[in-house]
Amino acid sequence: MWKGVLKQLVSMKGWDADGANATVEWVAGFLRDRGHGVEVFEQEGHKSLIAGSGKIALVGHLDVVPTDPNSWDGDPFRLTEKGGRLYGSGVIDMKAGCAAFVDAFLEHPDFFRLILTSDEEQGGFNGAAPIARRRDVEFAIIGERTNLRLCTAYNAIVWLRLVSRGRSTHASRPWLGENAIERLFREFLLLKEVVSRVPPEVPVGQPTVNLGVVEGGRRPNIVPDFCEAKVDLRVPPSIDRHRLVKDIREALSIEVEVLLSEPPLNTDRNNPFVRRLASALSKHAPVVGTYIRGSSDARFFSGEGIPVVEFGPTGGNMHAPNEWADRKSIELFVRVLKDFVDEKGEVEFDLTEVL
Repeated sequence: MWKGVLKQLVSMKGWDADGANATVEWVAGFLRDRGHGVEVFEQEGHKSLIAGSGKIALVGHLDVVPTDPNSWDGDPFRLTEKGGRLYGSGVIDMKAGCAAFVDAFLEHPDFFRLILTSDEEQGGFNGAAPIARRRDVEFAIIGERTNLRLCTAYNAIVWLRLVSRGRSTHASRPWLGENAIERLFREFLLLKEVVSRVPPEVPVGQPTVNLGVVEGGRRPNIVPDFCEAKVDLRVPPSIDRHRLVKDIREALSIEVEVLLSEPPLNTDRNNPFVRRLASALSKHAPVVGTYIRGSSDARFFSGEGIPVVEFGPTGGNMHAPNEWADRKSIELFVRVLKDFVDEKGEVEFDLTEVL
């Protein structure tokens, strides 16, 4: 079942709202043809679907990032298999997870609640966010790639805008002005110093810093009087991201604006649903807890007090040419989801890996 669904999903170009919405509508029609009621709602031009009455949410996204077909070895919109790997646009991020969810849902529609969105790659604010706010599920599984590991923790996200102001003058007399670009770079090094003093969290380490955007200056022969930069911070759950921003503001002499501040994931591994899922997995593969550096729609459910994990198939080349998913891992993923329905055992595990 899942492979036929995945073949159709890969054929659909879901990198803009129209394409992603069309993919949502196709899945909705597929489910309705099999007798299932489906709610499709739209917010800010992005559609999502909800099916089933269960209290265990299977949450996936059908949107993908753009790709250049000329950079692939084959057609990215035609599911192909080679050496046990399935290739296609968005196959591991995260159409394979979505196809597996459809398969599990069709067999257990009274146990699962299927939730598929179309805007995760743009933040998830119009899909998973409003759905999570309904608070009508007891546990959620996000089917992102985890290589069949159980992820219960990932970093918070903070985006900062740094603004440096100087004084313009002719480039032949720089001492008469103040170079806003040079000032910003000095202040950025202070920011990195503040972050470097944060004690590392095992196993993920310290917060990461990325200077992603810098804009300033008009011409080479003018000392720039303005420069701004946008910085990405990824902050482990044990670290107070609000306190870190406060420390940065106190250390820097330029403007610091918070553009985005999203919470981390830090689900209790002793939660009964988590341990039941671990027990179902243990019948097919080793149970390994993993910490993921990135983020996902899981944060919306966690923010509403709903226990949530990331758990999905094995794959690679996400957001890149020749994206692939391991076929056997998808098959195993589907079996674990179905076994989870009647699982009575519980298995404990620790976070030992970082993805």
